Amino acid sequence: MEYSSDMCFEILSRTSLKTLDRCKSVCKAWNYLTYESSFMSLHCKRTDTVSGYFIQDESFKNHRTTFVSINQSDHSTSKLSLDFLPEKVNILASSNQGILCCVNGYGKRSKYYVCKPSTRQFELLPNPNTELKPDIFALVVLQSNPLRFKIVRLSFPKRFCIYYCVYVSINRSKNYYNYGCEIFDSQTWRWKELQDIRLPNGVLILTRESPVILRGAIHWRITNNSVLKFFINKEIYTIFSLPKPICDDEDDRLCQHKKLVEYRGQLGFICEFPPNGELGLWILKNGEKKKAWEHGLVLNMDDGALKREEPLASVPALYNAHIVVMESVYSIIFYNFLSRSFDVVKLDFLIQPGQIFSFRSDLEPVTLKVVE
Repeated sequence: MEYSSDMCFEILSRTSLKTLDRCKSVCKAWNYLTYESSFMSLHCKRTDTVSGYFIQDESFKNHRTTFVSINQSDHSTSKLSLDFLPEKVNILASSNQGILCCVNGYGKRSKYYVCKPSTRQFELLPNPNTELKPDIFALVVLQSNPLRFKIVRLSFPKRFCIYYCVYVSINRSKNYYNYGCEIFDSQTWRWKELQDIRLPNGVLILTRESPVILRGAIHWRITNNSVLKFFINKEIYTIFSLPKPICDDEDDRLCQHKKLVEYRGQLGFICEFPPNGELGLWILKNGEKKKAWEHGLVLNMDDGALKREEPLASVPALYNAHIVVMESVYSIIFYNFLSRSFDVVKLDFLIQPGQIFSFRSDLEPVTLKVVE
């Protein structure tokens, strides 16, 4: 028996978050429905799910965070905060399964936490190697029942050099930059050191961009117009190029504000084309083979009403297939490029680059620490 797309939409919008993620892999039609512009808002209302972004303010010694959503007036969204933790923290990594990794303090005095803000649960994590200065974090939820997650921490030793305000260890004789790599596994509740991640000489991970996590792999954009892909279970990595027009644009004359994004469950890449404000989207097909990037959409972002309201807005992420998330100086904008309408969420602090964390969660309690 075949069901109409409208019936499938109604069924999927009432499933739990865990079931929804499994349904996305059943067929392309179901997967596409879950990325429609109206789907997530309706799903959140029908299933007590929250979906949005934690915005972090680092302009003060005591970090502040606030949660914003396209459903900003929803009661569960308005209550979401980190005030249940025993001390002020800095968000290091987020997930779309409701889990955050946070830290208080620096160096040997650091305290690392994993928490679920929607249920106000948290656990203190053991400290990783404090001889290494932490730089980049990513959190991957591998399964939900029982919960299992891993945290990847890329660091540099105390002997380092400064390069574009990012610190890395340098081995000049072998002509590469290396990042120390550690993984925390909730199943063992321990950190494990891996072999260094080695990048070509002069190539760095862009630390002010959140990684894109898809099917157990973490994707970071790096400075030579390439992508570093880390496989969380195999504990190996590979590097592949961005779309050819981007690689050919070495001086950033063609496009600006480049970002890796998730698009309908696939790895995407967006950039803005000045001066008309068009947004280009490429989608990675069939892995990392040559010419695997397909030019998907060119979106016209030259909206007079939007420019009058938020003249400095730029795009850091895609909320779904039809809504882009834009950041301005003191606001987050959800812009629907099909209807050319937008919602503005005003903030009381200045947004810093790289301090927007995607977050999606149900309201069910979870056992964060399974081992004793």
